[in-house]
Amino acid sequence: MKLTRKTALLLALLTLLIALTPSAMSEERDVIDYSTAPEGYVTVYYQTDEDVSFKIGVKVDDELTYLDYQPNSTYTVNLTPGSHNYTIALFRLSKAGYVAVAQASFSATFSEEKEDGAEEVKYAEYLDSEREINFSEGDTVSKKAAKLCEEKKTTQAKILAIYNYIAKNFKYDFTFADNVRKGIIRTYTPDPATALSNKKGVCYDFSSLFAAMCRSQGIPCKLVKGYSTKINGYHAWNSVYDEKTDKWYTIDLTIAVYNSNKTASKFSKCYMADKHYTEKSST
Repeated sequence: MKLTRKTALLLALLTLLIALTPSAMSEERDVIDYSTAPEGYVTVYYQTDEDVSFKIGVKVDDELTYLDYQPNSTYTVNLTPGSHNYTIALFRLSKAGYVAVAQASFSATFSEEKEDGAEEVKYAEYLDSEREINFSEGDTVSKKAAKLCEEKKTTQAKILAIYNYIAKNFKYDFTFADNVRKGIIRTYTPDPATALSNKKGVCYDFSSLFAAMCRSQGIPCKLVKGYSTKINGYHAWNSVYDEKTDKWYTIDLTIAVYNSNKTASKFSKCYMADKHYTEKSST
């Protein structure tokens, strides 16, 4: 089977990361700051004017994930509760393939136990940054969400503002979608900051960005995967919570973007009927 250039590059990246061991790591904390690992996260920041592709490789024990990285922005890598061994590396695309810019290997132990006396936050698990919904305070995603919502008084108004921004300004990436359908791209993890910068993507990107923006505004939001009667094939969408009505609402931005960037005139026009959506893991 003949591999495409993009597939070959991804395979090369995977092979390199799998081979990395603690003894092979060079600790470059100016790029990969893992001093906060006991608190459950690590940050990656790399400044450059290079117009090339960058990726972050995250190896947790024997499980490997690779993520897109937008230079000149802070990326927060959330760690897994408990005791684990980590390898994190930043790669840049060169003529020879993906080469390491910085690498770090460490062990970390932390728990998510609530401190005594801390106030219970409803659906707090849907407010955190995580691998598929990555954001941090002061990053481009959080700043944009704050700007969109700064004059909005209610949760529904904030949800509608974020929804309409994505619906109006983003395009569907048909080339990427075709590569997924053809098996050229088999797996990837969306990056909200990259999607925000590129103003294009597929369902996974839109739902990741929407969730990150909502969560940065203190609005519980889920990224849901499964099937819809409105979309052919495996799909991703959102479920967002409004504390006033105490209800979760199904948001499908792919339909809004795909259908000529259809915005909503009011909140009741931006959510879908739950009966059209069935959550299902891809495994």
